[in-house]
Amino acid sequence: MASHRSSVPSAMRLAALGIVAAGFAAAGTARAQDSTATHRSQFGSLIGIVIDSLHNSVLAHADVVIDGTNRTARTDATGNFRIDSIPPGAFRVGVFHPLLDSIGLSIASPPMIARAGDSLLITLATPSTVTVATRACRDVPAPVGVASAPQSTGPGVLVGQILDADSDEPVHNVEVSYTWTEFEASRATGFHRTRHVRLGITGAGGDFHLCHLPLGVFGSLQAGRRDGGAAAAASTVSRDLTPTALLTIITMHIPPLVTPTIATLAATATIQPSAPAPASTNGAPTPAAPATTPNTSGPVTAAASAGVAGSAATRTSASPVTGGIAGSAHGARRYATGVAVLTGEVLNPQAQPVGRAKVFIMGAADSATTDDNGKFTLHNLPSGTRSLVVRSVGFEPVVKTVELTSREPVNLIVPFTARAVASLTPVVVTARIDVGLKKVGFDLRQRAGMGTFWTLPDIDAHKAYDFHDLFTTFPGLKVDYNEQGQASLMATRGAGACIGYNSQGQGTVGTNCGPCVAYVIDGQPFKENDEGELDNYIHPGDIGAIEIYQDNEVPRSVPGTQTDCVNIIIWTKAKLGV
Repeated sequence: MASHRSSVPSAMRLAALGIVAAGFAAAGTARAQDSTATHRSQFGSLIGIVIDSLHNSVLAHADVVIDGTNRTARTDATGNFRIDSIPPGAFRVGVFHPLLDSIGLSIASPPMIARAGDSLLITLATPSTVTVATRACRDVPAPVGVASAPQSTGPGVLVGQILDADSDEPVHNVEVSYTWTEFEASRATGFHRTRHVRLGITGAGGDFHLCHLPLGVFGSLQAGRRDGGAAAAASTVSRDLTPTALLTIITMHIPPLVTPTIATLAATATIQPSAPAPASTNGAPTPAAPATTPNTSGPVTAAASAGVAGSAATRTSASPVTGGIAGSAHGARRYATGVAVLTGEVLNPQAQPVGRAKVFIMGAADSATTDDNGKFTLHNLPSGTRSLVVRSVGFEPVVKTVELTSREPVNLIVPFTARAVASLTPVVVTARIDVGLKKVGFDLRQRAGMGTFWTLPDIDAHKAYDFHDLFTTFPGLKVDYNEQGQASLMATRGAGACIGYNSQGQGTVGTNCGPCVAYVIDGQPFKENDEGELDNYIHPGDIGAIEIYQDNEVPRSVPGTQTDCVNIIIWTKAKLGV
């Protein structure tokens, strides 16, 4: 109680205590300043900036560490940092950042000397684009026997990192592939399609590198675990990519491995084709080979690790590879599932909601149609790096990369800024196209009354962006997407369900499956070795006329047609003289 009473002094005593307290505070501050000065005089300090040479900017939010101590700092938005209390003696500085992780590199300074009371200045920088690209590919030879066309090979280098979608931890032993198709056509030799692939395996840090890529060529980057059984098979992720610079840096997320259950095995089961899919670069079938073994129809060269820390050997191939994650020629359907949820809103260029737009994730079973407010929800999605597709009639589709995780729902706003599909110009040289149609026998077959015939006005009325968009409402045909989102046409006539294709393009599951779908372009047969090839090869704006025949009405006057197939005969404007 005495202490309590003494803590409630009179006003006079408070004033006096206030003066004393202020005096003690001043004395304490002075002693603290002296102590701080003494402390500082016994240690050194480091002031610096970190430069991102890859993007010609500063490297913000990087961790700067004094090796062998607990002294760290993080760069601010301007790339600057300061570290105090550095013990006297030799030391090195390390820099860590997700950008550096993604290319499998770290920054370390040369040895420095800290002296008591010194303030040191330092500038740290990431390696340049040329340095990273050269180091990654210095031991990787260019593919042998590959044509020198710009679509075959090039100076591009792709480096990146694969992370677990839920933990953000690096994932090793993941097979990464980048594939693209080179198209050539001439009236003398017909159509040639060469499929190119670059393969790599992630190292301990989840990093990989792929070399000798062409620039400005559209392709697909895919990643899949090399082990883990059926549950791992569904973990394959992919994204479309068109390298445009010497160095492209990519980070992708892959779903975590899960313990297989009856449900997951059923969801990820692959229906095998009834016959091996032929692969060819010149129209002649060749035996298919796994992507992880040398392909006898084209060169495959193995290379040692190329200096990027942890990277495994990079492999290249210039032949039609049909095995592994590099793809399969009309392989069976395999839709990945999970527990991730994606919600969002689709807006037009005026920031107004877009209703009745089709929204889906490539390779996932669930899809949605936006409501009048432009909102949508997708459930049961696989985790990882995925491609969101938004389509609306009359507009170019929007493809947006999203990072899905089972930790929490992802919400995003999709700016549907796609341009409207261009209509035909009102001036059409009718006489010229009529002459072209007569020359190929189009008018004679049309008068025979068998089949469906479309001319320029009919094609324009569909407002199609891709070739398959022309047939979204055509009776007896459906647009079928594979797990990478490529679209092909499938005949649906028949009592049973058809899932997947065999080597002739026929359904492989169910009874009374619909017939195969065959294509003829300007009198030359065109076989899709991979789904979506026709979308890449020909654009609706290049087509002057189309003939469609069911399997029981195939005309014999057009070479290249196949009996027992739905035949789609395409005449280009160039062929018709338009």
